[in-house]
Amino acid sequence: MKPHEAAAAIKTGFKYFTLNGLRGRPNIEKREDFERMVSVWAENLTEVPVGVFIAACKSLSCELTFYPAFAEVRQRCLDLMHGKPQQALEVWSEIKRKMSAVSHPYANPEDRDAVLASITCPIARETAGKFDWKAFGLSDESDESYHKGQFEKLFNSVRDRVGIKKEVVRLGVAAPASVRGLVGKVSEQISEEGGAA
Repeated sequence: MKPHEAAAAIKTGFKYFTLNGLRGRPNIEKREDFERMVSVWAENLTEVPVGVFIAACKSLSCELTFYPAFAEVRQRCLDLMHGKPQQALEVWSEIKRKMSAVSHPYANPEDRDAVLASITCPIARETAGKFDWKAFGLSDESDESYHKGQFEKLFNSVRDRVGIKKEVVRLGVAAPASVRGLVGKVSEQISEEGGAA
């Protein structure tokens, strides 16, 4: 979200909270205070598209009783952008369903690539790409439970690595040049460690 988009997006988010009857609206009477709040929110939501921010506010307004804290809104935005931890098993089921629709997903790399390309969540796609595809075809329930657990661990690991890398990059952009170099090295190291997993 760009700074010039932030004020309109935050006003829209607050409208959802108010119209859905959330209590505890922040007491911001002065225009300067609102502008300061918008500035801080925008600075910490630079990687979040306006549409995702609005969707996060809309969904929170239907779930909460009180106005959310900034951290809750940001976390919902990140969940919408990168997937939630509990999505791992939903992804597992989606892959199994898609694989049953193709002829030989285990033997034919083109079928496997087609299933991979159809996964919209980048974290799920990366996880599936690193996982043993024969595990998706197991019919023995005990083996499948084990592989589901392994898939969930890998999914969560990829999600956490991607989140940490994005945060390091975001913090590095606002840092002085000397710190940006260090942040770049840390980001590269995180990428290398993630690739070996």
